[in-house]
Amino acid sequence: MSPMAPNTDGTVDILPPISTELPKELSLVGKTPTIAVIGGGMSGLRAAEVLLQKGYRVVVYEARDRLGGRISTSNHLGEAVDLGPNWIHGTDNNPVLSLAESSGSKLHHFSEQCPTYGFDGKLLDQAEADELSELMWKVIERAVEYSKHCHPAIPVEKSFYDYCVEKAEELFGTGAAEDEKRKKELWLSLAEMWGTFIGSPVERQSLKYFFLEEPLEGANIFVASTYETMIDTMSKPSLDAGIVRLNTPIDEIITPAPGDRNCVMLRSSQKPEENCEVDAVIVTIPLGCLKREMINFQPKLPKRMLEGIDSLSYGTLEKARFSHLKAGYSKLKIC
Repeated sequence: MSPMAPNTDGTVDILPPISTELPKELSLVGKTPTIAVIGGGMSGLRAAEVLLQKGYRVVVYEARDRLGGRISTSNHLGEAVDLGPNWIHGTDNNPVLSLAESSGSKLHHFSEQCPTYGFDGKLLDQAEADELSELMWKVIERAVEYSKHCHPAIPVEKSFYDYCVEKAEELFGTGAAEDEKRKKELWLSLAEMWGTFIGSPVERQSLKYFFLEEPLEGANIFVASTYETMIDTMSKPSLDAGIVRLNTPIDEIITPAPGDRNCVMLRSSQKPEENCEVDAVIVTIPLGCLKREMINFQPKLPKRMLEGIDSLSYGTLEKARFSHLKAGYSKLKIC
């Protein structure tokens, strides 16, 4: 990532610049516009930071009792554990890496080699495991390119796993040789692990839209110190400005009709004292909240936008923690 030029005060922007062009009518209100940001996750905090830098009045409304959104760190088990993301996938042109470094996060690079166990529970020969893994990533790259360039012709019901089965026939043949069959089955099992990266089984991932899963180039890095320091960095401008309203879910957003007063009405049934009028709203709530219509938009969102929200889905990954009195796996040199 190329270094960013310092600001006039000597500081350096952690994240790349984003457009701050607001609707033209906001320049006609005769005062500094007030912008409401709904949602205190990474998107909302970044939006608030940029707007503050540009001199706007900003208020951040967050329904939970904390900032960070899906990024959350728990100490309930006696030490800090990320409940949300704890990796940085890809380092080339990834602003999260700059944020982590500026926040003093501790990052861990894992070895390229990964111990792999076969169906019999025995450790595979590392050379064979590396060969199968390399083939898997090559097929993922090809699937992304195929999805990009042949998108219109791919049936929406054709899954990434279907594509892998086809490629397995090409890579390992259709013969009955025992070793080839074993390698083919092992490789297809490795291909299924792609689902653990994005939280959705490979049988459900449409090949037609697989290009949307194109990963960033570079290493996959584990954030050993958790994402907490990054959220602290992102939250600081809003907290210092005193513009955060926690435990304040916004239930209704009423946009004026053309020709009416140029203000947007916000309402919170849980905290009616926070009901107010603002000049513009940026909504950064989770997709699940939009699907469940937890905010009543008046007038309703455009049909095309509602159809887009309805058609989108998201993966789910659960985490389990295992505690051992003795680290019996340490001799395997996993890392």
